[in-house]
Amino acid sequence: MTINERFFELLKEKNYTQKQFSIKTGIPEQTISAWKKRKSDPPANLLYTIADFLNVSLDYLITGTENENKTLLKNNEEHLSAEERFLINTYREVSDEGKYLIQESIRDIWADHRIKKSSKKSNSKHKDVAI
Repeated sequence: MTINERFFELLKEKNYTQKQFSIKTGIPEQTISAWKKRKSDPPANLLYTIADFLNVSLDYLITGTENENKTLLKNNEEHLSAEERFLINTYREVSDEGKYLIQESIRDIWADHRIKKSSKKSNSKHKDVAI
């Protein structure tokens, strides 16, 4: 069985459509359709993204057999949702400048979240105070 065949078999087995896969991974539907028509195979730089999204090892995606010695990282990532894996894989693929921008954005979002959360707690404490 080829990588293409295994990919589409796994999509079907895990009840994902090509469109859902495209949306979650950012891989264009046209690219996936080309794989299905066997105009091209998934490129090597996307194999990890595919395997990770489908929650199979890279070994399984490529060879159809599972490597018994899964890495510690893979074991730690098995509990993540598809969205979390997508974010991690995207982060790994961007440049150092992109990583810095992502980190700064997350810090800003987290700070805003903490301020709003703190503000809500503060407001709820003052509601019961008689003036």
